[in-house]
Amino acid sequence: VCSGINRVKSLLMIVEKDSDLESVKKSRVYHGKYFILGGLVPIIEKNTNSRIRIKELIEKISAQGGSTSGRKDNKLAEIILAFSLSRTLGGFDFSLSRAIFKKILFEAMPTGALLLIFSIYNRVDILILQAIKGSESVGIYGLAYRVHDNLILGAAFLAGALFPLLSKFAAEQKFTGNLQLIYRKSFDVLFLGGLTVLIGILIFAPWIISVIGGPAFTQSTLALRILVFATFLAYFNHLTGYTLIALGKQKTSLLIAIIALIWNIGLNFIFIPR
Repeated sequence: VCSGINRVKSLLMIVEKDSDLESVKKSRVYHGKYFILGGLVPIIEKNTNSRIRIKELIEKISAQGGSTSGRKDNKLAEIILAFSLSRTLGGFDFSLSRAIFKKILFEAMPTGALLLIFSIYNRVDILILQAIKGSESVGIYGLAYRVHDNLILGAAFLAGALFPLLSKFAAEQKFTGNLQLIYRKSFDVLFLGGLTVLIGILIFAPWIISVIGGPAFTQSTLALRILVFATFLAYFNHLTGYTLIALGKQKTSLLIAIIALIWNIGLNFIFIPR
């Protein structure tokens, strides 16, 4: 099939098996050359040559890529990987398993409750402040809290990006080896970032409040300088929380969140009336 004079010699499509080749031919949308690999790449095996035609593929690419025929269109310009998903998809079982459903629900409920707790945690102080001090105090505190909210986004994004790796290594070896290394390196980065934010806010809080809120919100400066200590601690919350979930300790994470919520409510009732 690759010997036809109308074939585009600068294109090479790699397929898994003969049936894949037939499917592509029937589509009539590809007019380049083909190479049948003979299977999927067995990445966990040392001797891949015994399973697939990888050696022949490398020789073909080298020969065509280094063509000295003088014709530009004879040189290999593009390689297309066209592996079928039919083998994977064909084995799917879409029936609902009661046991699996219960397991998913059991694992997910603590995390769902955790998100609810954090939503309450982030708003309870404003509700208490509104009830005790009124709307003016809420406005002053609210501006400072908005700055705090935005300052912790970087830590949240970093922890979210690391979560797949944390989950992978946690499944392999619990809190040892690579998982422990990633946690420590991330903790160091977050510590430096949080410390920079802490010092920066303590110094530049008046300027930040002036730019965002103007002279009417001067009192927000003190609130922001107090909140920045919570910002510093919050830099580690996401990393620790994601790590606990990766380790399957959602209940522990939920318990910590409940204790933090109770602590927060208690401190608000102690200090707001003053």
